[in-house]
Amino acid sequence: LRDGDVDGVIPGNPVHDATKRVAGDAVVASVARDDLVIVQTPQGFRTDKLRAAHAGVEGDSADDAELVAELGGRIVVVPGEVTNIKVTVPSDLRLVEAIHAS
Repeated sequence: LRDGDVDGVIPGNPVHDATKRVAGDAVVASVARDDLVIVQTPQGFRTDKLRAAHAGVEGDSADDAELVAELGGRIVVVPGEVTNIKVTVPSDLRLVEAIHAS
């Protein structure tokens, strides 16, 4: 963010699993993984860009990076860490608890 040409930085890891596009319960396409990453937190943004993105938000978004990018912000990906497990849904918490207990 210091060099001025980046509005946000997000950690991401390559997708290794097969990925499919579906309609209902039917597979309609395989999705190439070579340009996909699994995004993690924490994410960093220029404060002014993040505030502007949230001020103009209508509806749902996947994350802050999506909001900033929708306003033309430049987001870059840095290497993530596979042990940085984001707890979003109850099954994530169970995974963390199982790892911690082992």
